[in-house]
Amino acid sequence: KLLQQIVSFVFGDHVRDQDRALLAVSLVANNPAATPLLWKYLQAHWSQVVKLGSTSGMGYWSRLIEHLVASFTETAQLRKAERFLERNIWRGGKRCLAQGVETAKANIAWRKRVEKELKTYFSKK
Repeated sequence: KLLQQIVSFVFGDHVRDQDRALLAVSLVANNPAATPLLWKYLQAHWSQVVKLGSTSGMGYWSRLIEHLVASFTETAQLRKAERFLERNIWRGGKRCLAQGVETAKANIAWRKRVEKELKTYFSKK
């Protein structure tokens, strides 16, 4: 609940437009539990994000979105994010999306491999 309040605050009237992306990046960097909340919020308010990016630059927004996409550890999450972002691509977003997807795919592959190894290891104990 507190994280939801923080996300709402970041996008509320008390934060200057040019500071929103930086605050959102800091929120995710300092609390990974904020990632799904922030991703859900960005999807629901995408037109606002694009509008903010057009006035304050999409640099931080692109980095934030890249980080959010890269954090996905399930193939289904990644596919949904890819579909959403491909339908709602912004100027300069293709490279950012590609980098996030590449990182997420590597993380998903690593997770699958390690899970299998751990299951095998612990089943022998």
